[in-house]
Amino acid sequence: MTQHNQGGKKKRITYKACLQGVERAEAALIRHGFESKSNFAKSQLISRSTVTKFFLRQPIQLDSFKRICKGLQLTWKEIAEFDKTTKLPQEERQLESLEKLLYSSSKINQEVEAGMTRRQVTVIDEERKTVKAVITLEGDINSAINLKIIQSILQEYSGNTIKINDIQPGSIKLTIEGSQEDIEKLQQLIESGELNELDGFPVENIQIIDKWSLVSQIVSKQIKNRDLSNVDLSDTDLIGADLSGADLSGADLSGADLSDTNLINLLEALAAAREMSNEYYRANVLISLADKLPEL
Repeated sequence: MTQHNQGGKKKRITYKACLQGVERAEAALIRHGFESKSNFAKSQLISRSTVTKFFLRQPIQLDSFKRICKGLQLTWKEIAEFDKTTKLPQEERQLESLEKLLYSSSKINQEVEAGMTRRQVTVIDEERKTVKAVITLEGDINSAINLKIIQSILQEYSGNTIKINDIQPGSIKLTIEGSQEDIEKLQQLIESGELNELDGFPVENIQIIDKWSLVSQIVSKQIKNRDLSNVDLSDTDLIGADLSGADLSGADLSGADLSDTNLINLLEALAAAREMSNEYYRANVLISLADKLPEL
């Protein structure tokens, strides 16, 4: 396990596969019918360069490492290379501790199960610590909806960090962002039924946006003219995606494949690329963007 600093942001944890892990991954590719590593990468929405690094036993980000192992139906901790100095991420250590307690006695088992909440992977900006989520309301997007009032209601219930970034049709879908604490509080209020309407519009549900679900929406062309500022899109396969008009300011595009991507706001994409501290990733992204620059 290694750690890398990304443009002054929080250090990122990376892992590489052990020799036996790569052998198991190669066998899994064949067993699951993937004709090539490129096809597998595309199916998982991961950039080809990231998958190549995995099979070459080079360090990659933990979320990408887990994504690859999950796609091959392998347990990531059995594939990763560990030594005496390697430590599991804090959440994994906490989970293991809980599992030990669960098996220690039936009494402890009951106490831990009663107080245990399952963590959900969320899109967290590592510098600003913001999380994005989508709230779905019953109603017509053409209705007289006052976003300022709704935002103030959300802030009153969960915290002042909550803000509305976008509104989309399909009932009424509000994309919000805020601190992890405020978003999780809001999620609990909605799921418990305590917060069931916003300014007269019934609340259907709230969904935390995880990284790979967001990428799936992007490549399926569901995200046009959308706020993607400060979003982690690292190591993702964005080939052919329509990002025209999307706000990419501060987005992490390190390791992302931008081939044939439709980008209107090149200045924001270039600014995001220049913020990358990893020279290899920065060069690859800038090369991809260079092809989109107009001829002089």
